[in-house]
Amino acid sequence: MLSMDVDLFKLCSEKEWSEVRKYLSSDADTEEGKKFNVMHYADFMYRHYGTCLHLACRDDAPAPDDIIKAMLDIGGKEFVMAVDVYDKTALHWACYRNWSGASYNPSYNIIKMLIEVGGKDLVMAQSDYDGETALTIATRWGASNIIKELLTVHQSTVNVT
Repeated sequence: MLSMDVDLFKLCSEKEWSEVRKYLSSDADTEEGKKFNVMHYADFMYRHYGTCLHLACRDDAPAPDDIIKAMLDIGGKEFVMAVDVYDKTALHWACYRNWSGASYNPSYNIIKMLIEVGGKDLVMAQSDYDGETALTIATRWGASNIIKELLTVHQSTVNVT
């Protein structure tokens, strides 16, 4: 039986998305217990690697949209605003998941979810340790539909071709 003792951070770092989904959708834990796991379970790991949401948005084996949505439903804006040791938010990592040669942008829906939950202020304001914002990362990778989405947040007009 899953409980507050589940190591959600470990499951996320090992990309065990089916187990993460099972935990987040189960009734085996209270909402407070789930929030504890999603937000604060591994404070040491959090400052080194980020939250479970950071891991879920990374490019090496990203979580499915439904898992990210479940995490956002539990953690809310506080979760979106959290930074890792590199001063990156989950929005930064989601923008890294796109590159100009990609046949589709796997994180487009995730980026929209992050912005809707509270990431609007992060688009141009939150810089990582290299001074990059989510927008500069998307620009570097040439993800035109992501750039348009990020600029729309600030009601900017741009012709991206």
